[in-house]
Amino acid sequence: MQLGPFALLGRSYGGFIALEFAVRYPTLLTHLVLVASFAGPVPMGPMPTVRSDDELRAMYRARWPQFFAGANKHDAVLEGLDFSAEAFNLAFQRELPAYDRRERIAGLDVPALLVVGDADHYVPHMRCLSERLSQATLEVIPRCGHFPFLESPDAFRAAVDRFLAV
Repeated sequence: MQLGPFALLGRSYGGFIALEFAVRYPTLLTHLVLVASFAGPVPMGPMPTVRSDDELRAMYRARWPQFFAGANKHDAVLEGLDFSAEAFNLAFQRELPAYDRRERIAGLDVPALLVVGDADHYVPHMRCLSERLSQATLEVIPRCGHFPFLESPDAFRAAVDRFLAV
């Protein structure tokens, strides 16, 4: 069985992975949807080494409210997540400090939808990404943070549906 062209969606760190896939295999994609992500470099200071999955969960629990613009912090979503200290440490200490695909995306010829909440700190990065991708459409969803599909699911679905219908 051979996989035909498909639409790919990635959010946040998953957006970095989706963008890397798009750069490497653009002919396999009909559409690319990136949510609260960007092409790098990742602006971050030194990240702590997390010693356990429980320590990582506690770290995210403390930061979780900052990811949302509205009063609903979607705590049930956090409680349903699995955490891996090993994956976190590899991502934030080895992969992300070297992540920069700005030059490689210049020739990417895939329709791309970039979705970000207006209260997300990724907004400037998504704007920059939209300027670099030749077929980019930027959707900034009002009153949302880093999870626009949770805070404004109808607006998020409508944006993705419009984009994929083209």
